[in-house]
Amino acid sequence: MKFLSIVVLIVATGLISIPEKSQVLASVDECYCLDTKPDEKVCGADGKTYLSECWMKCHDVASIMLALAKHPRDYNC
Repeated sequence: MKFLSIVVLIVATGLISIPEKSQVLASVDECYCLDTKPDEKVCGADGKTYLSECWMKCHDVASIMLALAKHPRDYNC
């Protein structure tokens, strides 16, 4: 019973915040990159490979280099 009271208290005070689905998907839902081609992968400043410069910008990541991949399956940052 004591454990349940503590959990209720934590949730009620907002110490545990669960984002709504709309908040999590907002950044991707607002981004329209329909022109992505398989050979447009780029490397972001965060060290991740993105499908295109457009997708990289959708994730609000600056680029340290824009490198078009000749062999996209083998391309990684």
